[in-house]
Order: sequence, then C-alpha cells, then structure tokens
Amino acid sequence: MVQGPRMSRIATATRVDGRVRIAKRNERPVARYDTNLAAEFYVLSCLHRLGLTANLTLGNKKGVDIVVLRDAGDAVTVEVKGIAKKYDWPAGNLVTEHPDNHFVALVSFEGRIGEADMPPPRVWVIPFRAVERFKRYYTNRTNVSRAAIRADGGEFENAWYLIAGIPEHEGETNSRLPSPRS
Repeated sequence: MVQGPRMSRIATATRVDGRVRIAKRNERPVARYDTNLAAEFYVLSCLHRLGLTANLTLGNKKGVDIVVLRDAGDAVTVEVKGIAKKYDWPAGNLVTEHPDNHFVALVSFEGRIGEADMPPPRVWVIPFRAVERFKRYYTNRTNVSRAAIRADGGEFENAWYLIAGIPEHEGETNSRLPSPRS
C-alpha cells in the first residue's frame, strides 16, 4: 500500500500494461485467492497469539491449511474457509482422512475486507464432524450456511479452545486463551 505525506486515504498501487495505477480505498475488489490468504494468515496469527505452535501448509489444492502441534505426538489440522462478504462458505471440497483431529475455521470479513480500518473478521471454529449440520446441498454445489451458523452455531464463534485441546470451561478462564478479537 502507498501512503504519501499529504494523502488522507490509503491507496493500492498496481501495474497494468506497464503503467502503475493507483486505486483509491474501496475501489479495487479483493480477489478470491487474496481473501483466502488473508483468512489463513488471520487464523494463523490468532493461534500464535494463543501460544500454540501452528504452521501454514503450502500448496493450492489441499484440505489442510494449518497444522497445530499441541503436545508431543498430538497434532490437529485446520482448514480455513474465508469469505469477503456476508455469504455462505463454499464447502464442496471439505474432506479429511482424520475427522477427529480436523477443524474448519470459517472466517467472514463482513464485507469490510477492503477497508484500511477494518475490524477483526468473525471466526467460527468447528470440529470437522460438527460441520455437517450446517451444510446445505444444492444441484451443483455444497455450502456451509451462514444463516445456520448464525442461528445455531454461536458456541463455535471464537472457539479457539477447541483447537488448543482445552475443555470449554477451562478455556473461558484460562489466561493462555485471550480473545483474538481484542
């Protein structure tokens, strides 16, 4: 991002046909791949803030975005799904060989991803087996329903204690698990 001494807004510089183009704030739509990367790095940063050892995996077509080492011999995986606006999350590729040690982190930037003063995104941390109740099946796609998550998934919002392997009542008072939204 480019910010000059007299600029009151943050701008994005891009190169188009050999020219640099400066787009004003909120002018450029965020690419889908950028949204997913932003979501993955947000979840990764939250896990590190909570004191967990977490690593981003590499590759484009994968079902594991982050590996978390809780203790020697105890690791879990996280698949991150990010959306820029208030939509359902695509879920046609949600599969795992280890459902008991796999979590899905649903990240929503609430339509504000392009804003420089964007608040933290909303995150729901859901054990893989529990995601099924929020899925909706259509003719040519499968989604995790935002409406279903908001209606019946409140227990999973910011449920980082699940990934940490700490029982819920301990996670609420454990100083090791501050709220990543703060």
